[in-house]
Amino acid sequence: QEAGRAIYAEPTLLAPYLLKAEALQALERWREALATMEQCVNSEPSRRSDQAVLQKVVEAQFLVKKSERDDLYALLGVTGVGSKASEKEVRAAYKRAALEWHPDKHAEESAEQRAEAEAHFKKLGEALEILTDPFKRKLWDEGHTVESIGQQAQQRRQQRREQLLAPLRRVLLRGARRRVAERAQRVGGEVARRARREHREKWRDSELVRRELRQRREQLRQHGLLEEDRVVDRL
Repeated sequence: QEAGRAIYAEPTLLAPYLLKAEALQALERWREALATMEQCVNSEPSRRSDQAVLQKVVEAQFLVKKSERDDLYALLGVTGVGSKASEKEVRAAYKRAALEWHPDKHAEESAEQRAEAEAHFKKLGEALEILTDPFKRKLWDEGHTVESIGQQAQQRRQQRREQLLAPLRRVLLRGARRRVAERAQRVGGEVARRARREHREKWRDSELVRRELRQRREQLRQHGLLEEDRVVDRL
């Protein structure tokens, strides 16, 4: 009440909103606590970028979703021990509940009752899957929803897959690099051989030109038409 009066007197103050939200959460009035934090954000534009305040909003949303979940332990009939139940106790409770809600035991009932039994039986399977998997059960006990657990489990599988494939990718990459280097070496050798061959061909062509020039020079000299050797040399 004091926090409410403080908010009414000065809507831009932060502390009263936080105090009121914490008090409501202590009373398990989760949606009212979330509404208080949303009001806190809307009362001051700068708080829309305040990470500390936004984190409080996320926590309030998380608690609302947690409060609205089905109790998987109660769904299976694990009474008394709850989250402290062993896997053996969880499986035993599932077998009892599954026998009661198996669709075959409701085959002679109305369509609506059969659909209800099938839906309940499916929920029992989902509860067993979560509460017998250490990773998923830990998330459930922390307050995550079935949908959130499924998403995080999928991300975890992808991460494990990446970890398993990473060494293989490195081996394949090294092999690809080696093949590229060998190919480059072969191509480089071929380029070098081609360059040497072209050089030899050019040398032979120039040698033929010089030989022809010498022959013509000798012919001119024999016919007395060569007055100065340097004229031909310049050619």
